[in-house]
Amino acid sequence: MSTFEPTEKFTMSVSLEAHQAAQLFRARQLDPAKGKQIYLNTIAVYAVHDYLQVLGIDSDLAASPSWDPVTQTLSDTGALQIGTQGQLECRPVLPEADSCHIPPDVWADRLGYVAVQLDAQLEQATLLGFLSQVSAETVPLSAFSQLEVMLDYVGTDEVATDAAAPGGIPTQLSRWLQGRAQAGWQMLDSLWVDEPRPALSIRSQSVVQSHVRLGITGGAAGGSVLDFSIPDTLKPLALLVGISPTENALFNIWVNVVPMGGMAELPPELDVSILDETNQAIMQAQARESKKLEFQFGGEVGDHFKIQLMLNNLCVTENFVV
Repeated sequence: MSTFEPTEKFTMSVSLEAHQAAQLFRARQLDPAKGKQIYLNTIAVYAVHDYLQVLGIDSDLAASPSWDPVTQTLSDTGALQIGTQGQLECRPVLPEADSCHIPPDVWADRLGYVAVQLDAQLEQATLLGFLSQVSAETVPLSAFSQLEVMLDYVGTDEVATDAAAPGGIPTQLSRWLQGRAQAGWQMLDSLWVDEPRPALSIRSQSVVQSHVRLGITGGAAGGSVLDFSIPDTLKPLALLVGISPTENALFNIWVNVVPMGGMAELPPELDVSILDETNQAIMQAQARESKKLEFQFGGEVGDHFKIQLMLNNLCVTENFVV
């Protein structure tokens, strides 16, 4: 694993390979303005790609939308494919500019946005900062977080190793506020529809009541089915997690564990713990004869925590980042 540490900003020389790719893409365009746009986007993407390589993070230029000739022509994008996780949007910033242009067609389906300021000679690129989401075409550079925040949204070697361990790559709760759930999770609104659905619809009324009781007004909640795979002895459980913003830039977080498949109570031996980023238990409870287990705590953007469920020497762990 690389020992390179991310910094607030990072300046690098623009490689010859980046210029060669940018020139090739520009030469395909008849419109000079479009060709210039693609050239700058390409330089920005290549700069972020090179930076991620230093950090040991897998990115794939050839699989990126910004490398596709049709996508280049039809849209203004600097999308860089990050392994199998998704895409980072790399936005070029002109010299002396105090804002970054982010067109509406790249406001969705992105892991985040990186502002890349280029010098007048296109010899150097400075990665200025990171944003997890945007809702305006013109974003002040002062709104971007420090570059190291990006590591909460894309996997390093350390994160990739963690993905093979219980819990996997962290689920990003702040993205739920945009209505976007990750693999293995469903936004809670989709779990209580009347039409038949596998597993989670079995106790849809309980799911609804949990959501209402938690009072997640202005927030979002998701659900996931947990199956400990003990034949004839245990039905699946549902893990429900909610997040709601507060007035002081913090978030309230709720966790519910409820039985499914016709069970009236949780398995009495079930232990549930909330772990901090050092794997220390900050909350813990045993089901005993409970119909549910509930937890509530606060967090801020970038905070990591885990939910660990233990039953009959089996363990299920889910990783989260606010």
